Parts: sequence; C-alpha cells; structure tokens
Amino acid sequence: MKFFKDVYFIDAQTLASEISSDRLTEYQAVKHLLLFMLLAGLSFKVPMDFPLEPSSYDMAQVTYSIVIFILGAVVTVLGVGHSYRVNSRGDSKDFVLRFMVLSLPVTIRTILISVAIGGMILLIGTLLYEQLGNISPYIYYSAIGVYTLSMSLLFFAIMKRNISIASGIDQGV
Repeated sequence: MKFFKDVYFIDAQTLASEISSDRLTEYQAVKHLLLFMLLAGLSFKVPMDFPLEPSSYDMAQVTYSIVIFILGAVVTVLGVGHSYRVNSRGDSKDFVLRFMVLSLPVTIRTILISVAIGGMILLIGTLLYEQLGNISPYIYYSAIGVYTLSMSLLFFAIMKRNISIASGIDQGV
C-alpha cells in the first residue's frame, strides 16, 4: 500500500538519519505516530496463567503489581529523561517529534526481541510448573516482571542510540 511506502517499521537508524538531515516530512512523522499509537494500544500478554487459590495470592499479587508499576514508571521517567539529555547534547531540536516518530520502529524491534525471549520464559515456566509445584507461579511471575522491565530498558537503549543519530551526535556508522 502507498500509505506504508515511506514508513520505517524496523530500520530506526535510517529514520533517525532522515530526521537528522531534515528529509522527514510532517506527513511521514504523523504516519509513524499514528501507527505507533495503534501498536501501543495492543495488549501483549503471555497466554499462560497459573491456578492459584485467591487466599494464597491476593496480597502478594497486589504487592507485585504495585512494585512492577513503580519500577516501570521509574524506568520510563529515567529513559525519557536520558533520551532528552542525549538529544540536548546534539542539536537539541525537535525531541518530542524524534521520540514519537522513532517509537514505531524502536517498539517493533523491541517486540521482535521480546517475542523470542517471552517464548523461552513461557517454555521454562511450563516446565517448572510441573516440577516446582506451588512455588512455580511466584517464580514465573517474578520472571515476567524482570522480563517486562528488561524490555522497557531495551526500548530506551535502542531509542537512545537512534536519538543520538537524529540529533547529529552519531552518524549511524
């Protein structure tokens, strides 16, 4: 389709170079933003759940959710802040535009990596469930928490690299 002709789904370095050289049009930027927002609206969940008795996990589940939420918020705040500082060390222009437009290929690249890692976690979790009994769900949920935070860190590492290219610090060589 013509709409997708100039959309960089995975190649964030080329997109960052396009931004750096002022060749990215506003229409291209809007297409990247729109596709990213659609992608961000999807919910990805490992299709596996462990049957736990409500009395055994209510407080643990609430605590787990709060801790993961807080850690995720910290990673996001630090990741965006670090990306902003990287952009400021370059030409210090158009940070929001760069971040939003680069979010599409950076997110897709992160998803591709996370699918492979998530598959391994799913396989290991399935094997451990039978062998470890009641404790395996807690190990599984802990692994998912570490996995989720790791994917957020990976997203910001890839973003930092491409923001540095877009701001002229690194030429992507």
